[in-house]
Order: sequence, then structure tokens, then C-alpha cells
Amino acid sequence: MIAETKVSMVNMFGYNKAWALRADQMKLRYLADSRHALAAFIIGEALMKKGDDLAIEWLVHSHNAGHTYALLFLSGYLAQKENPLGAIACKVISADSGCEVSQLAIFHPENIDYMYQCAPNQLREVLADLSGKTAYSVARYLQSILLMAVCEDEGLSILDEVIAKPLKRPKKEDLDEPFTGRGRTIRKFCSQVRKKVLSLKGGDLIGSKSLVVFRDTSESYPFIPYRDFIEFDEHFQNIQRTMC
Repeated sequence: MIAETKVSMVNMFGYNKAWALRADQMKLRYLADSRHALAAFIIGEALMKKGDDLAIEWLVHSHNAGHTYALLFLSGYLAQKENPLGAIACKVISADSGCEVSQLAIFHPENIDYMYQCAPNQLREVLADLSGKTAYSVARYLQSILLMAVCEDEGLSILDEVIAKPLKRPKKEDLDEPFTGRGRTIRKFCSQVRKKVLSLKGGDLIGSKSLVVFRDTSESYPFIPYRDFIEFDEHFQNIQRTMC
């Protein structure tokens, strides 16, 4: 019965539908309520574009149903709503859940800007919580930035952990070259940051100058900000509509 229901849901869902008719919208809602990840995402994305905070609920539903990009979109939405701590948390969870774009986007300097907007104690608590939920969370990278910025030596040792194990490994059957490549890129970037930070003299070993190192070094790597991702996604969707 479960298998037949899944087949029925797939047959009901149209990837290129406009979902403009009332009957289509009711069908989409039914599918989303039945844990159809992409249906929930379509509802959440539509609400997000309208600035409706119900988008948060539907994007979370989509993520829980298995859509790895849902929380990346929610991260951008929360940033626009001036909730930088929520934006950071969603992007970390998205990356740790296997979203390829988030796994690289977390290393873009825009996240340092988000961190500046957060209350330090709250940020430290949230990053510690996220790091404790899964082994090798990308939250460790943000922890290293936070600790270096307030002159705590532990920041370098955490960066060493990221270099040793850049990302949470997927199941053995899901391991592929793109994942290995992302890990290689992150390891190379963090190693370069570490070398530059250690080359700073005396009191400049850690502190505000280390943040400049993170920012400047990232310019040579394919770490995209959220706005560039959205621009690419919209362009890709336009191509799909044209082809149909």
C-alpha cells in the first residue's frame, strides 16, 4: 500500500506545472501534507517570495522530508528578515545534511558579516550546539573564526580539525568524486588560512587581522554568496521553462 501511494504521489506531481489553478494548488497542498519534499518546497518558495513568514514552516517541512536545499533558501530568507543567527544555523544544518552548495557557501565571507550581527554569547552557544549534533559539522569552521576574533588560541586547533575532516561523510554508497573534491577544496583553503594566520607577528597572531586573512583568502576559491546562488537558480528555472 505504501509503495502504491508513493507511485500515486509521483504521478500526481508535475515538475513543470505553474500550480496557478485552485485545483492544482489543493493538489500541491495535499502532496506537501503527505511529506512530498518538493511540493512543500514549492509552497515555501512561493511564500518566501511574497515575504510571508509561513514560508519558514513549509521550508522546514521540505527539509524534514529530505529536500537538502530547503534550509539554504530559508537561510537567505532569514538573513533578509534580519535574523542572522537563524540564517547561520539553517546554512550549517543544510551543509551537514548534504547540500553541496551549502557545503561551499558556508566558507564565503558573507557568513562573517552575519556573525558580526549576532550577540556573541548567543552565537557561541548556537555554534557549540550545532557542532555537538553531528561529527565534523561545518559549524566548527565558524567556531574557529569566532574564537580567533576574540583572541582565543583554541580557534587554531579547531581549524586543524576542519583540515583533518572537512565535511561530514555521507554513506559509503553516496561517496563520489564531487564530494571528495569539495573536501579537497575546503582542506586547501583552511590550510592556506592557517599558514597565513601563523605568519602574522606577535599580538596579531589572532584577533581582527585573522578575519582579514579569512576574507582575503576566500576570494581565490569557489565560495558563492546566497545572492549569486539565487541568481543562478532563477536563470536555471527560466531555461527549464523555455525548454518545456
